[in-house]
Amino acid sequence: MGAWGIGPFENDGAMDLIGELEDADGPGLLERLREAMTTAIDSDEVENPEMQEAVAAAALVGLRQGAKPDAEADPNVAEFLKASPFEVTAELRGLAARTFDRAFNPAEYNEWHELWAEVEELEAVEKALAPYRSAVTGK
Repeated sequence: MGAWGIGPFENDGAMDLIGELEDADGPGLLERLREAMTTAIDSDEVENPEMQEAVAAAALVGLRQGAKPDAEADPNVAEFLKASPFEVTAELRGLAARTFDRAFNPAEYNEWHELWAEVEELEAVEKALAPYRSAVTGK
């Protein structure tokens, strides 16, 4: 049974990404974060699992930048961040900001966006992700 919630870590794609990151070394971890975000940013058509991973990666960057989400982060995420310190570079911040822009852009095919819009939860998702987005954009 899959996981589904409005938070950035409340879905199967995010949980899969966290699992992969836990198994990665320092350079591999950074590369996987970049890969998750650039896949969504650079694709003409983004499927839901890819955007779930990208949003989770961007939210991890946001947490490292001091995001204070309304809800507590998943205990697995907090544990991962404590055990796997990584430095947030300007490149990662930029990728995270572009990921959030792409996630909420209905102009290009984005299954993740469509699914949230269909169930009329897009506004709630945007609100839940706002602290992470703000942490990487400074807005």
